[in-house]
Amino acid sequence: MATDGTNIVALQKPGVGTTAGPQWATDINNSIDAVDGHDHSTNKGIRITPAAVNINDTLQFNQNSASELKNVIFDSSVTASTTNYSVYQASGNLYWRNGSGTAVQITVGGTVNVASGGISGMTGNDAAVSYADGSKSFNFFTDSANQDYGKMAHADLFLFKFTDDNTGDTDYVTIKANAAVSGSSGTIFVPSENGTFLTTATSYAGAISIATSASNGNIALNTHGTGEIVIGSGSASGKITTNSTQDLVLDTNAGTNSGTITIVDGTNGNIDLTPHGTGEVNISKVDINGGTIDATTVGASSHTTGKFTTCDATTDFTIGGTVITDGQIADTGDFTIDAVTDIILDADGGDVYMKDAGTTFLTVSYAGGHTTITGA
Repeated sequence: MATDGTNIVALQKPGVGTTAGPQWATDINNSIDAVDGHDHSTNKGIRITPAAVNINDTLQFNQNSASELKNVIFDSSVTASTTNYSVYQASGNLYWRNGSGTAVQITVGGTVNVASGGISGMTGNDAAVSYADGSKSFNFFTDSANQDYGKMAHADLFLFKFTDDNTGDTDYVTIKANAAVSGSSGTIFVPSENGTFLTTATSYAGAISIATSASNGNIALNTHGTGEIVIGSGSASGKITTNSTQDLVLDTNAGTNSGTITIVDGTNGNIDLTPHGTGEVNISKVDINGGTIDATTVGASSHTTGKFTTCDATTDFTIGGTVITDGQIADTGDFTIDAVTDIILDADGGDVYMKDAGTTFLTVSYAGGHTTITGA
């Protein structure tokens, strides 16, 4: 009596010593047909394990799907694929080769290549965009090693204050081109600490305007250490002026407890030097070529030589004990007139009086061509 096969059910194994000749031959023929038609499906042979498979050429799926894959592991030694409509890895990144033979990079290092998401022009070259979670920054690169940063072209730039606190960011400033800009209007360079930050030494040779929109907001120019704010080109005068018809005022400490220097706007405007409180304007060397000095003492505590073309005193001139007033010279002691040549007393009234404590003791008179000397 024949028995069924274990893995190929259609196999008919004749019973040894029991199956007669014709049936024996039939069973053998049926078994050969079962072996010929076996495909390792259910009841048609043992399922083939990976250890029994040696794939040494392209494996065709004949337009069928590979289902229930756990993962796909690529060979790291394989170079870029030359077959269209293929997915492969190269240099540790995942690629898709499309129908035109273009290698579309899907990953960049440990991130997804944004180029595959819709930034045109990034296919077929080494450009890439990545995100670094540690620094919370997006990076745009132009090389495959992600070391050369790329340029960006856009209109207004909104710079938000970085918070990283999962709240809505509303604090920002806007960087934008002036409305008067036309064509390629030069470059603003951001240098190292000792470089030139703003310059119009380009095709856009206009004025540089620094302004604040805050109410009464300041513009701070902060030097380092004992550094200075330098004005001028080095070949021409440096100038500071107001924007329109306003005074120019220089003070310290934002105007608190400070004197001022005010250049008054307008024709024939003054320059006012105003110290704070009891402060003084101290000038170590001065050359005054015009104007007046009013309501103040010159040389009160420390005086030296003065030279005048005209000296006009409203009360008197005092030299030691000698006081010169309007129409009189008085002295607290002796008064000597000593001339190397002549002493001339010119009295148009004709009389010269000599007095002692207001009392006349000698009179010299001239009248009618005669001189008369009269004693007390």
